[in-house]
Amino acid sequence: MLRLIPEGDARRLRDFFTQANYTDTGLWEAFGTAAPPMGRAGHLARLLYLTGEPSALNILTRWFLLGRGVEAGAACEAVPGWVLEVLGGCGLLGLEGGEYAPQALLVPFKGMLVASDLYSEDHPPQRDVVLGMSPTARHLLDFTVRRQSRATLDLGTGCGLQALFAAGHSGIVTASDVNPRATEFAAFNARLNGLDNVECVTGDAFAPVTGRRFELIVSNPPFILAPCREYLYRDSGMELDHFCRRLAREAGEYLEEGGYFQMICEWVQLRDEPVMERLNGWFEGTGCDVWVLNAYQNEPSKYAQTRVAEFRIGSERDEATRYEEWMRFLEAKGIELIHGGLIAMRRRSGRNWIRFGKLEKPDQELSGEAVLQGFANRDFLESTSEEELLAARPRLAPDVRLEEHFEQEDGCWQTTSVLVRQMGCWRGAYTVDGPVADLLARCDGQHSLAELLSSLAERVGIDAGEARPAYVELVRRMIDRAVLIPE
Repeated sequence: MLRLIPEGDARRLRDFFTQANYTDTGLWEAFGTAAPPMGRAGHLARLLYLTGEPSALNILTRWFLLGRGVEAGAACEAVPGWVLEVLGGCGLLGLEGGEYAPQALLVPFKGMLVASDLYSEDHPPQRDVVLGMSPTARHLLDFTVRRQSRATLDLGTGCGLQALFAAGHSGIVTASDVNPRATEFAAFNARLNGLDNVECVTGDAFAPVTGRRFELIVSNPPFILAPCREYLYRDSGMELDHFCRRLAREAGEYLEEGGYFQMICEWVQLRDEPVMERLNGWFEGTGCDVWVLNAYQNEPSKYAQTRVAEFRIGSERDEATRYEEWMRFLEAKGIELIHGGLIAMRRRSGRNWIRFGKLEKPDQELSGEAVLQGFANRDFLESTSEEELLAARPRLAPDVRLEEHFEQEDGCWQTTSVLVRQMGCWRGAYTVDGPVADLLARCDGQHSLAELLSSLAERVGIDAGEARPAYVELVRRMIDRAVLIPE
């Protein structure tokens, strides 16, 4: 197991890795990737070839990105002795049969070094395996609100990735996990990266922080729908999506007024039960405003295929057996679809709202700033009358563009469609007509909606009173979709 590095050694080690160019930028420049090769479909063979020469960068890459040993003599020539001593002393490196062999992965990411478990054909994952930077972890990082927080909770911390990045905008970060090895990794990573405001606690769900409140809670919980409890990071041990439901229902009790709970998770659609009705039951009475963003949905056969392939360790026959087990499980539970996405909840006194939305692509990144703007827009819509909306001064979001499509007809180009397209994290596209495009172009935050509608009516020759209800509703939709920002 890893052992905490003395602060001075951690600082020297970080400096050495930077000087060796073992950073995410350095790895991209040298190899075109900064991610460990995963499974049989990975790029291991190519990276082994490219790291054949015994330089410091190549050796660090072989150890901590590829999980491969390096002959001791070559390692001693390229890597200073004190580095080998520190890496061995903290448990990152071991001397085995004339080779220095890695005991964990150590991946650079946005200025951090993140240790996690090594797993491969030679090191199959154990029940308490601690993963590194999975796609879900990265999506949650992008999704997280990055405003200043007195106290932040990373619930289900794993290797501590969310806690490491929350430390920069939090007074104190509590990293919690049911897996003791996970909190040990999180503590190691906090020390390695010179962070002294991260505390690590072990226990189930909110049990380790009973009686405390936070301004921000983030969670990448065990949400996979599996036929057995095989891995702690993945399998909650509760029926279907009940663990995520439990977190959603309990989170409000641990939030300060105005505090946010943000979770990435999955939920099921069962036969004879509307999925919206099921989700509403997660949030009623929690004292929170809720924004659910559906990123994907899979029918059971595709879902099982994806989950069985995640580790790809074992024979094709083993995979076929595992796939059959997953399918029998999902069919027996009456699951029609599995949905996945992001949930943001904000504790607020008064009448709360629930909003359901959709991300256009499964890998769509949604920034914390966009989350805050989304909540502000919904607050505005929930509390604003038509007269107040007419007095508002909307402005077009800076990432919005207008597209006009043409087709050739009779020797001329004829307009076939006009689209308002969001180019940033939302990536939405909406068909509009000429007057609407003109109205949106004039939304500059300087003129009220009433003034804009009056001017539009005069230019296109329509009755402003008759057109007003339709345009007011249109503006509400554009605010809801973050095309317009109310001022």
